[in-house]
Amino acid sequence: MFESQRLYIKNLISVLIQGCKNMSEIKQIQTQIITSPCMLKSDQNFLINRLLFVCALSDMGSLRYAETIFQQIENPKLSDYNIMIRASACKFDEHLESGICRALILYKRMLVEEIRPDFLTFPFLVKECARRFDGVVGRSIHAHILKLGFESDLFIQNFLIDFYFVSRALESARKVFDEMLNRDLVSWNSMVIGCLRNGDLDAALDLFRRMEKRNVITWNSMITGFVQGGRSKEALELFHEMQLMSDGAVKPDKITIASILSACASLGAIDHGKWVHDYFKRSALECDVVIGTALIDMYGKCGCVQRAVEAKRFSDVKRVRAFMKERGFKKESPGCSMIEVGGVVYEFSVKGSLYVVMEEVEWVLNQLSDEMKRMHIIYQNQKSLDTEFS
Repeated sequence: MFESQRLYIKNLISVLIQGCKNMSEIKQIQTQIITSPCMLKSDQNFLINRLLFVCALSDMGSLRYAETIFQQIENPKLSDYNIMIRASACKFDEHLESGICRALILYKRMLVEEIRPDFLTFPFLVKECARRFDGVVGRSIHAHILKLGFESDLFIQNFLIDFYFVSRALESARKVFDEMLNRDLVSWNSMVIGCLRNGDLDAALDLFRRMEKRNVITWNSMITGFVQGGRSKEALELFHEMQLMSDGAVKPDKITIASILSACASLGAIDHGKWVHDYFKRSALECDVVIGTALIDMYGKCGCVQRAVEAKRFSDVKRVRAFMKERGFKKESPGCSMIEVGGVVYEFSVKGSLYVVMEEVEWVLNQLSDEMKRMHIIYQNQKSLDTEFS
């Protein structure tokens, strides 16, 4: 009877831990675990470990309080250390002192206590070294990985590739990749992105052509990398290839659209830019500040002032509507929404009519329009003179 009750209480508290919604609940459950008179030590350790995981790694948790829980554990196990190393590498807590590499301190403490790391320990140690741009310590961690026989672990290898690219050790990253017995999509994407970030677009393209499988991250990385690398025409070609080869399995997202609009802007390819804009309007994608800015930039650089103004207005409408939704404002009358922001009334109807003040942008665009008109008049006058005296 006692055994069944013990298991029931253990499972019940475990479920409660997984359902925690705030730090107050975490603290209440911790108190219950510690003060329970009939709970076995092994059950307490198990539940504290689960509580530590939620507190350290969930969005509503607290790294600072997780450290408090960890310090209260008499003899931390490997799983406890792994949770704290992962949290220290992945989460930021403004209440904790900055500049201290907690993940590495925890790792050293593990070694002192003769706790052997496993395949879950090293990925986040490597991640921490990449985040801190610490090439020396990172290479030392890599040496430990080799010594302990984890050099063939796919998860660890993928983190090492990213670390070496961040450290600008391209040859080391390539060596890790070439020596991998198995590679997944993350491995290939890490190599492609690393080459693009380090300016080696041809190497990235070569890897891209060798890939048997690609996802939207692969395509977006290539398109964005080539646009930023000054090869916008090839970026457009990649976009067309994405649509032809993916067979609908991989669809362009907002990052794709923004990058392609940037390519059109740099090339002055207004017809292609209009087509991309129409494609975006037909898609289920939502316009945000990034897309709105890309449209304005594309139309402005291609000389379509009116379309740029329309895109700016549309972007403003989306932003204000999002603000209204966030703040919970309701419509004052059917089919019409109004809100006062900074003393200015914005009005929207179902049909999308609006009045938006945008003095600075319109001033720049109008100046551009006036300049284009002036240059056209000068051209026409010069043409008339040439005709008259010819």
